[in-house]
Amino acid sequence: FKLEIDLPQATSIEHTATVVGEIEQFIDEHLMATEQRQGVTNYTAFNGTGGPRVVTNHSGSEGSSNTAFLLFNTSSSEPIEQLMEQLRVFLFEYYPDISASIRRFETGASVAKPIQIRISGESSDTLYTLSDQIKLQLESMSGTVGIKDDWGPKAQKIVINVDEAAARRAGITNADVASSLNTSFSGKAVTEYREGDQLIPVVVRAQRTVTNQASLTNSMNIFSQTGNRSYNLSELGSVLVAWEPALIKRYDLERTITISAELSRQGNAADIVAILEPWLERLFDRPEYSSYEFALGGEAEASAEANQSINEKIPVAFAIILFLLMTQFNSIKKTAIILLTIPLGLIGVVSGLLITGSYFGFMTFLGIISLSGIVINNAIVLIDRIEFEMINNGLARGEAIVVAAQRRLRPIVLTTLTTLLGMMPLWLGGGTLWETMAVTIIFGLLGGTLLTLGVVPVLYALFYGVKLTSMPEAKEMDSVTIV
Repeated sequence: FKLEIDLPQATSIEHTATVVGEIEQFIDEHLMATEQRQGVTNYTAFNGTGGPRVVTNHSGSEGSSNTAFLLFNTSSSEPIEQLMEQLRVFLFEYYPDISASIRRFETGASVAKPIQIRISGESSDTLYTLSDQIKLQLESMSGTVGIKDDWGPKAQKIVINVDEAAARRAGITNADVASSLNTSFSGKAVTEYREGDQLIPVVVRAQRTVTNQASLTNSMNIFSQTGNRSYNLSELGSVLVAWEPALIKRYDLERTITISAELSRQGNAADIVAILEPWLERLFDRPEYSSYEFALGGEAEASAEANQSINEKIPVAFAIILFLLMTQFNSIKKTAIILLTIPLGLIGVVSGLLITGSYFGFMTFLGIISLSGIVINNAIVLIDRIEFEMINNGLARGEAIVVAAQRRLRPIVLTTLTTLLGMMPLWLGGGTLWETMAVTIIFGLLGGTLLTLGVVPVLYALFYGVKLTSMPEAKEMDSVTIV
């Protein structure tokens, strides 16, 4: 699993390293594996970066002095949830100002956070107010952990108000003020030091103890680019200290705060979004928030985009299936019988999801599409055998239905069983990504096959008006070929 840390903006890399060192001390003392307990076998810390792409779907945050990334290996998968919870409690208790994300490594496409809410508007203060309300609502809901926003807390900033008249009299421009302040705060490269084949820039700037004090900033000297003298900043304007957003992010050119939350082991993104969305609609219906809007991101947005992409192509796939069936059988009745078997698999799907406690998501939808092809195949095999018995063996339609069902029973059942056994590893060890798809195919195919063997002969008899007054005698079955 992984730990991603965001300290307040402008935190020095030295302080970040100190905090990470204290976290490492806790890990060494309480989370490491021993002979008596399972736990962390080894870990790696990266300061000032979001970490390398250790797996395909991991994209670390942009490197900055206030970020860190820790990668953990454990003795087994069993203690991971407990280890993550211990680490989460420790960080919450001792480092409440840290934004920490503790997550398992997942398979599949990368989703930043399972729950995301984007709120957009003009006023930063109002956005902060909305963000606080949404975070409180998420905290009150079961199944959510690691709630945070991407702006972070407000930071103390020094605001320089330049007196334009005084600056003109002194021959100082706004560019001169900005250049002097930038040199003091951020530094200015004056030369380069060569070490081997590397060039290291030499930067001159004021000491941090100076730049962190507004009173000393007020006494800074501003040098004119055109003259030869300097002026005290207090002669050219005023210096104020204000609390402002340390970071402002935009989405579609509008100021946007993204509130995110992770899921506990029992949490379900779909259930949480179903409760949260109506609450958000009521919140943004208030008159004071009429000019602000929200949008759901995370898994909800990713799932909606994926479903839309599939839904656009389903009609094309259905038209191709219909064309192939009509070409093969040249009969509307037989095509209708085959297509009517598709809903039979859904009975098993619903039962399987209820029995296993799984949820209906994107992978479940993919499983249903795959299941439809298998169920259709069984119906095609059965109807084709009925036609074979009538044409090649000269049986009456009613007798052909019974004989075909008898002779196709074993091949269809064996084919189904081999498919079920092949899906078992995905169900038992495929993780959250593949588990729901495997459950969908296993239970849907099991229920769909049993119902297909009974329903297809009945539908065939109904569509062609066959009346079975007595059961035909079962003839000696020929050699069976699994189709």
